[in-house]
Amino acid sequence: MGMAEEFIKRVCVACYGVEMNMVIYSQGGSIRLKVYPDEVIVIAQDCGPGIPDVELALKDGYSTAPEHVLSQGFRAGRGLSNIKRYSDKFNINSIVGKGTKLELHFKMPDTSNIDVNKQTFSQ
Repeated sequence: MGMAEEFIKRVCVACYGVEMNMVIYSQGGSIRLKVYPDEVIVIAQDCGPGIPDVELALKDGYSTAPEHVLSQGFRAGRGLSNIKRYSDKFNINSIVGKGTKLELHFKMPDTSNIDVNKQTFSQ
C-alpha cells in the first residue's frame, strides 16, 4: 500500500500495547483497523474491568500487571503511555465494570503513492 516502514512500525507498536492490555486484563475484545489515504485509525474495545484512574494509568512506569506477567519479562508500566506516545491522536473511554475503548489516529507522513479506498480490516 506504499506505507513507510517507520509508519507501519509505529502503528504496530501501539497495537501490540493494546493487544497485551487486552490479554492481561480483559475477557476479550476487538481491534479494528481502518485505513484511509491520509491516516490509519485503530479502534479497540475490550470486555475488561475498566480503568478506575485513567490519568494514573497513563503515567510512565505505572502498572497493575500481576506478578505472573511481570515474571515473563513484559515491560509493564509502559502500555498506555506508550500507546499514547506512538499515536498522533489518542482517545480513551473506560468505565469500571464495563470495559475500555481506545481510538488511535496515525497520520500518514506521505500519501502521494497510496491507493486506498477507505478499506476496513479487522483482527
